[in-house]
Amino acid sequence: MEMIHRYERFFLGSTLAIMGIALVAVISSFFIEDLELPSPVETVDPAELTSHPPFDRPGLFEVGENEYDAIMTAQAWAFVPSVIEVPVGAKVNFKIGATDVVHGLIVHNTNVNLTIIPGQISQATATFDEPGEFLMVCSEYCGIQHHNMAGRVIVK
Repeated sequence: MEMIHRYERFFLGSTLAIMGIALVAVISSFFIEDLELPSPVETVDPAELTSHPPFDRPGLFEVGENEYDAIMTAQAWAFVPSVIEVPVGAKVNFKIGATDVVHGLIVHNTNVNLTIIPGQISQATATFDEPGEFLMVCSEYCGIQHHNMAGRVIVK
């Protein structure tokens, strides 16, 4: 008498094979594709963030030919600055820290998707090749006004 029906053996084997393939894909992505988990650029006391350079003067700063650093803070329901204006073709290095709770930063239609943890500085870079407005939103629930936490990148 069989302990496991042959169909059950087939589905168990298929499931294990799929799980094995997925595990190999994840592990190989770290070694072959040289992918890394995001890590903080630096750490800072969140209570002191707004007095810690360069976050004591948030804004957009030109650092090279058509390259900019967007120094930003995330705090209860606002990004500072909330509007960034750059020319077409600009490369923007977003550097952001949180003063209070965990926030997120997604810039729509770009590769920018950051989790901003108090005490850590997060960084991402995007190039804006076409004119338009790109919405910035908080992607981590941060309190009762989370849905209003937004900003814009204006590309002219």
